[in-house]
Amino acid sequence: MSDMADQSDSEIEAQIEKGIAQSRRAPTMKPKGTCWYCDERVDPIKLFCNAACRADFEAEERQLKNSGRR
Repeated sequence: MSDMADQSDSEIEAQIEKGIAQSRRAPTMKPKGTCWYCDERVDPIKLFCNAACRADFEAEERQLKNSGRR
């Protein structure tokens, strides 16, 4: 029983490490004063003007990544 628990713990730790490594490689976006999707002016601390723009931006990024263009 202990062997199964140890194996499970090892698998969980490996997944956590993989996630951490992926997040470190991910580019970070910084606020620029305009929406990253539609270029509408936003508060200086915001990335997007609304949830729809954020969702559209993320969908396009996923498509670019899946097609190998990112």
